[in-house]
Amino acid sequence: MAKILTQYIALQSELESQINANSLPPDSLVKYQELTYRIAVLNTCKVLCKTAPLSTDMQAMGYHYHLTDMIFAALLTERKFGLKVDEDGKKKRETAHVAVERAIEDGRRRFRKFTATTQEQYKNIIVTFINAVVPLWLQYRNTYINI
Repeated sequence: MAKILTQYIALQSELESQINANSLPPDSLVKYQELTYRIAVLNTCKVLCKTAPLSTDMQAMGYHYHLTDMIFAALLTERKFGLKVDEDGKKKRETAHVAVERAIEDGRRRFRKFTATTQEQYKNIIVTFINAVVPLWLQYRNTYINI
C-alpha cells in the first residue's frame, strides 16, 4: 500500500505542475480527481493500520473495526463514474466489485465473533485484512479510470 501511495502522490504532483503551468489536458482532469480520491482512501487505510489498538479490549477493537467496516462499505457504493465501457468492460467491473464485496464479507465473518488472546492479535489481523482489500479495491477502481 505504501509503495502505490508514493507512486500516486508523485503522479499527482506531476499533474499539479501541469495545472500550475495551465497545461493540463482536459482529459487528465478526471485522472487527477481519481488520484486525489485514491490518495485520500489509501491515507485513511494507512491511518487505520497505524491506529489499530494493541489491546484485548472488545470495546476498543469493536470501535476501530466498525470504522474500518464503514469505510470499506462506502467504497463499494461511491464514485461509480468513469469512461463508458462495452459489455466486456461492464463484466470486468462487476467481477472486480464482487471480489471486493467478498473480501469485505469474509472480514465481517471473521470479526463477527472475534476475541483477541494477545495484545497484538487484533492489530495484526486487521492490518492483514486491510492489505487484502486495498489491492482488490484498486483493481476495481481501475475498471472505471485506469491509472
